[in-house]
Amino acid sequence: MDSPSAVDSPVVPSGNRRDFLRLASGLLVLSGSSYLTGCGGRHHEEQPLAEGQEGLTRADALLFESAKALPPANLASVTLADGTTVAEVLGSLTGRSVQLRSRRTNSRKTTRAVGRAETAEKTPEQYKREFIAKMIEKGNFLIDRSKHQYSRGQDSVQNGLQYVYGSRDYEIRTSAATIRDNQPEEKRSRYGCCTELLHGLDCSGLIYQCADIAGGMPIGRSVSASTLIDPKTWNNQIPSEWNLRMIEVSANEPYQNGDIIGTIEHVGFIINEIPFKTGIIQSNGRRGCLRDGGIDTAECTKNADPNKRGPRRIEFTEVNQYFTGRTTRLRLVPKATFLVELRWGSQPDMDLHVIEPNGTHVYYDNLKGTSGDLDFDATESYGTEHYKPHDKLADGVYKIGVNYFEGTSPETANIVITAGAETKHYSKTFDKALGEDGDGIPVMIATVRVATSSATGDTTITINPA
Repeated sequence: MDSPSAVDSPVVPSGNRRDFLRLASGLLVLSGSSYLTGCGGRHHEEQPLAEGQEGLTRADALLFESAKALPPANLASVTLADGTTVAEVLGSLTGRSVQLRSRRTNSRKTTRAVGRAETAEKTPEQYKREFIAKMIEKGNFLIDRSKHQYSRGQDSVQNGLQYVYGSRDYEIRTSAATIRDNQPEEKRSRYGCCTELLHGLDCSGLIYQCADIAGGMPIGRSVSASTLIDPKTWNNQIPSEWNLRMIEVSANEPYQNGDIIGTIEHVGFIINEIPFKTGIIQSNGRRGCLRDGGIDTAECTKNADPNKRGPRRIEFTEVNQYFTGRTTRLRLVPKATFLVELRWGSQPDMDLHVIEPNGTHVYYDNLKGTSGDLDFDATESYGTEHYKPHDKLADGVYKIGVNYFEGTSPETANIVITAGAETKHYSKTFDKALGEDGDGIPVMIATVRVATSSATGDTTITINPA
């Protein structure tokens, strides 16, 4: 169970807790391989669950402890939604920047912003792949006992990370009671009671390590299971340039590596490695507090046993396998947006034109629009130009056009418009170049209509021929 450091009001998740557990085995991919147990744990002899706390019943905790633990995953066998493996994505992160070739200004367009080297921008799908791959890599590291051999005294060694309620930093040897005693007095009753000094994490601490420290998404140390199953927690922190958002997916959706799954009591993420079954990476354990505030020695002893608790990757076969209750599953997806690409053949110069909803004309002489931007003006054969909307997608109709600016032979403009999973291709053949005369009246090829529902906030993008 997670510690309640700066915990918001709990979010009541949707779905069935049994679905959550079934998911837990499969959510391992996103954080590395951990389970979604009640971060702190509770039973009839303990203090009742307070606002901002998480906690499994004793029976649910036993189910998690009995789950089959899987070894660290072979990252070459963990496949993401687009077919790439985690190993491939991590391998591509070295020296991944791509430089676009510089282009010379021709005599007809001396005012154009050309002749500079550009770094190709990453797509939302690339940011998602990299984030999930880093999450899984970190989770895989956290569950690998061989990576975490710590001295616990003169004659003993801590074999792997263990469960410490409230811990966010596994490199610091601490106890749940130490973390509790460092809190304001009015909040201490929310924290754990175990006094043994250990290297470990609770379930939200594991997600913090995988998503924030490794993945680069600044969700912060104060997260809990209840806040981590709230999309707003993520969407308020996702870097704007990623153009991604976290959404809740239905229980009928197939699991994907990197899905976050949890209840107000426990959280983890899905990992699916061939040939293993779906699994979940999480850190299970209990607060170790009796109803009167005393130490539950039996529970604290279990928290220090990596065979039963702490960061583990566990197999998951069905939702009803571990516990019942309402669950939530979250997935990172691209924001509603679109991209326009222009390509052409051997002739020197074709130009992309976009008339934005407010009438702004974006083209080589006005690269920066009100609603989006043209990347640059390509003035050589086989060039490409792109129009990309700003992060906050403006509603309305975007008119997509082309002008054959310079050339000596007929040339064909090829336009590709992508919106989410939809891609449409258009082409237009010009008999001759139109020069600057064509800038004022570009040939319209297609329209992109953007509409956002005032009721749901969902954005619909429709692509049609002009």
